[in-house]
Amino acid sequence: GPWNSVSSSSELLLFDGRWKSVSSGAAEGGSYHRINGTRGGSAFMRYVGSNVKLVYPTGPQGGLADVFIDGREVGRISFWSDSVSFGHVSAFTGNSEGDHVLELRAINDMAYLDELQIDGVAYPVDAVFVETTVTHTGFMGPSVTDLQVHTIQFEVGPDVTNIRAQLAWDGLDDLDLYLKDVDGNTVAS
Repeated sequence: GPWNSVSSSSELLLFDGRWKSVSSGAAEGGSYHRINGTRGGSAFMRYVGSNVKLVYPTGPQGGLADVFIDGREVGRISFWSDSVSFGHVSAFTGNSEGDHVLELRAINDMAYLDELQIDGVAYPVDAVFVETTVTHTGFMGPSVTDLQVHTIQFEVGPDVTNIRAQLAWDGLDDLDLYLKDVDGNTVAS
């Protein structure tokens, strides 16, 4: 699927420790974050998907950081290079599709973070996911000439980020499902 970018300045990231934002025309979005790893510190991101890429600069003061997904160490990144350069990528693939928390934990010297790319959607680290199942049953007309519309109303709060619907039927050739907003505009089908 498509990769979605999350800048290091995004409110979806949570920084623990003394991370600093650094302006740079070479960075995605014009800035990146750095921390002196000898003092410790981590960056966290929550996402629903399976694969994630970290994009970062390297330089002569670069150190090491470990990467954890759901508390399990999945790799180590070296931020060291002879000269400062941007656009380095470390990919962490093969995770199951679902809800994950990524942690970039600085170990020593300087650790950097420019952006994250995910094959899913990022959420605030403290987001709470709730799954609700509602089942409606009924009868629909047998043909276009007897077209019937069955409206099922439900409300969602402003903090809802995902609605998953399943339509199942027996004995019919065609049914369409439309999700409409309060003004009657189709927002998904």
